[in-house]
Amino acid sequence: MKTADLLRRQFSRSLTVCSCSGRYANASHGGKMITLDYESWLKQLDINSESIAPENLLESQLLIEKTVLGLDIYQYSKKEEDKQRLIPILFDLLYKQTEQWLNDYEKPLFDNISNLRKDFIHTGDGGFQILENPLCGIIFVLRFFTILNLYNIGKYLPELHSFIGDIEIRACLTRGKVFSYNNNYFGKPIIQNARILAADKLNRFIIDENINKWFDKEINGIASLQIRTQHEIERLFNLPTDSLEKSKLFPQDHYMLLDDLPVGAYTIRSITKQKIGDVVVKNDVNSVYNIEIQTITIIDNLPGMNTMFINIGNSNSNGLNI
Repeated sequence: MKTADLLRRQFSRSLTVCSCSGRYANASHGGKMITLDYESWLKQLDINSESIAPENLLESQLLIEKTVLGLDIYQYSKKEEDKQRLIPILFDLLYKQTEQWLNDYEKPLFDNISNLRKDFIHTGDGGFQILENPLCGIIFVLRFFTILNLYNIGKYLPELHSFIGDIEIRACLTRGKVFSYNNNYFGKPIIQNARILAADKLNRFIIDENINKWFDKEINGIASLQIRTQHEIERLFNLPTDSLEKSKLFPQDHYMLLDDLPVGAYTIRSITKQKIGDVVVKNDVNSVYNIEIQTITIIDNLPGMNTMFINIGNSNSNGLNI
């Protein structure tokens, strides 16, 4: 029956599998009876009858706990066609600069920066980045929104900015089990992330309950990220002492003043969180939270003043239709 079921599933649109005997199957096609060589069909697919068994396939599709960062260009479909054609290129350039900064400053926190692009699901007007943990998600957001701000004020890719104009990004962090197949990722946190982004009518930064719980457990809440030090984060991830010295996201102590910050450093001035609703995916109810982050950063080679204030997210709690 397993053989017949597989053949029915494979050829259901073109023929009807009637019976199977040994390596052959009898089938009806256009009113005529034909014989299928089952073993030859499997050989063409480069599989065998044992490996195609559901239990074997499930063993090869391991579920792994991951963090999913969704990025979506706000009101992309309302832009003129020529601008829509250039926005995927712009997004790719913003991504490349983010990737470079992560490699320069945050490399110890990311398993393999060179695999970052491989773990990105591109959607044209954004995409989904698969990451190890929620902190990596926050760091990616900080770096990405920094280069986005530089673009929007005309100090990065000014020619593209003069043609496309400002763009706004909405972001979402979810966490759960995903699996990989054929160089792509699938799973509930990706579905949930896409659903939240589609339901958001504003340009917000939203996290789900799993992300919220991770920060509660690991650093005493996401708002506490603004007071965590370099050595605390190193201990959290079992990193060697001073391995995050280049990160510049976390001060070495709790009392570092803005005047003491090196180029490339961030000072998180505030993080606010408010629950805005629930999302249901496959009968699971998951709370979602609106996050707003305000940071000050110092950027090297920035013409004129090199200190910049960055606001990530939107404090408006209306407009989410889940």
